[in-house]
Amino acid sequence: MRQQYLASATGDMDLWRSVVAADVEWTESAGFPPAGTYRTPEGTVDGVFTRLADEWDDWTTHDDTYVHVTVTVGRGARPVRRGSRCRPVAAAH
Repeated sequence: MRQQYLASATGDMDLWRSVVAADVEWTESAGFPPAGTYRTPEGTVDGVFTRLADEWDDWTTHDDTYVHVTVTVGRGARPVRRGSRCRPVAAAH
């Protein structure tokens, strides 16, 4: 989990693809711009990461807190959507 956050934070989508499962299912919450479920690494990169990079100024992720149970937490850093202001959002994975 940490490696995929670090890869996306640096924009290394080749590394990101290499650390997630080939049958990954990535769900973005309702109300968040790319809301929906994306399947496969390529589908997730295209549907989530590329879209966020295109639509948001200075959008990035970073590794945050990792709990060794069943929950890992990550957080988008300083998201500012063009034309509006948004607060950072914590998400559990």
